[in-house]
Amino acid sequence: MDNRDKQQSGNTLSIRFSLAQITREARIQLIESSLSAYPHEACGVLTGSIREPLQGTSDGIVRVNAVHPIRNAAGEPLSTFSFDPHEWVRTMYRIQKNRQSLVGFYHSHPASPPLPSDADLRGLQHGKAASYWIVSLAEQTCPVISAFGVNGISLYPLMLA
Repeated sequence: MDNRDKQQSGNTLSIRFSLAQITREARIQLIESSLSAYPHEACGVLTGSIREPLQGTSDGIVRVNAVHPIRNAAGEPLSTFSFDPHEWVRTMYRIQKNRQSLVGFYHSHPASPPLPSDADLRGLQHGKAASYWIVSLAEQTCPVISAFGVNGISLYPLMLA
């Protein structure tokens, strides 16, 4: 079986990816964005490209080349995140205007591992993207980044290559 998940979700075809890549510059941006928001959760969107799996393979790749921080407007920003609506609209307009592709969402966990929480999973129903990234700042001197593929309202780990 190839690595495509052919379940229809509305009008979109969900494709499973096995790999995630992030450029050096985007990785630095992602970590800096997370550290600058500390002790609050940082959040934002990721742009880049998607290479779908070739038929009979499982090597679909989500590639991130830019990070777009969005202010966390959550009532409890120490433990949750919510995109500021005005910044969300401005960011999405800028992404479309510059002909970039939205490939993921990200947020940070200031004091816990980079694993999705129940709140993270509930938040998936509010947006569509191919990937979901979490930056753990449990050890601020050594942030840990995890990437996940999105399948409906569930996540599966992606290998960072």
